[in-house]
Amino acid sequence: MQLTDPAVTAACAGHPETGSAVRVRLVRADVPTASVEFELAA
Repeated sequence: MQLTDPAVTAACAGHPETGSAVRVRLVRADVPTASVEFELAA
């Protein structure tokens, strides 16, 4: 998954089609490790 503003690249739980625009939900953000997790929004 890739956000354009701000620039973020991360894994996304679920199976979005490559290159498609989808809605996602932020599941976890860990500032000390600079990591995030997303899942497809219903």
